[in-house]
Amino acid sequence: MAKKKASLEELLEAMYDEENPQKVENLASQILAVSPENPEALFMLADLTEDVEESVGFTERAVAELRRLVEKNPHDEELSLLLTEGLQRLGFAYIFDENGAKALETAEALLERGTEENDGAYWGRAIRYIGLLQTGQYSTVLEEVLADSEKTPFSAHAQAIATLELAGPGRESHLALLEAFRVAPNLPFYLLDYWDAPDSDEDDEDTLLEFSAATLLHPVWVQTEERIMALSTATTFFGYLTDRLPEDVLEEIRTELAQTPVFPVLEMGRSQIEAVCGGDDTDWETLDQTALDILSRMEELSE
Repeated sequence: MAKKKASLEELLEAMYDEENPQKVENLASQILAVSPENPEALFMLADLTEDVEESVGFTERAVAELRRLVEKNPHDEELSLLLTEGLQRLGFAYIFDENGAKALETAEALLERGTEENDGAYWGRAIRYIGLLQTGQYSTVLEEVLADSEKTPFSAHAQAIATLELAGPGRESHLALLEAFRVAPNLPFYLLDYWDAPDSDEDDEDTLLEFSAATLLHPVWVQTEERIMALSTATTFFGYLTDRLPEDVLEEIRTELAQTPVFPVLEMGRSQIEAVCGGDDTDWETLDQTALDILSRMEELSE
């Protein structure tokens, strides 16, 4: 007796339940054989591939199909939400492909659909800031940061990068970077791979958001040696004051750091922090703000 062919719904359920990547890819291919432009299967293939251009291609196809379906079914809320999520994914894909112009186009479409319920406005602004940086529109970044009513990791880091590009290394760009650290103190440690990725099943939502922001900001921070140097230097000083540096990183830089004129100033800063924040129960918010206040006053660190 012939084996009954699995339905589309059964294949989709099996694809989401499967943990083996190769089997997931096979199931996604089976779904596309039944439903050639199935957005869920295309998104899954985009996630599985390590080829950035291929990932962009799968995501573009999925979004195009979702746009067609939403136009055909304008009152279907589930489809509408899936399109918003798809545009977000497409914006991310363009950023990782270093296609800032396409990222800006996608951000505009995402902002048009953004509501408080679907986070479209938040991620639309995030993708727009990074797209502006990738296309070298630094003055526009600063104008939009000033007009933005909400300070986010993306607006703060975009401001820091734009300031560095327009003003060059120095006190102004150093202070802008420290302000970005105030918004999301853990983010630079994820961005520079000093910390491992958080556990999606165990860590809180804020931690996962910081990691996601770090992942999305990575392409623009590593775009030039000057940016890498500015970020890694500030992160090292901040991490040293707040004991965030992993032991292997600390061991690697300790000798070199101790030989710089900055080291005595940092040691004095650690003493000040101990006086303010000493004790068994660490108040991380107070510790971080105290450390950043100290760093912002240290002229030696921005010369």
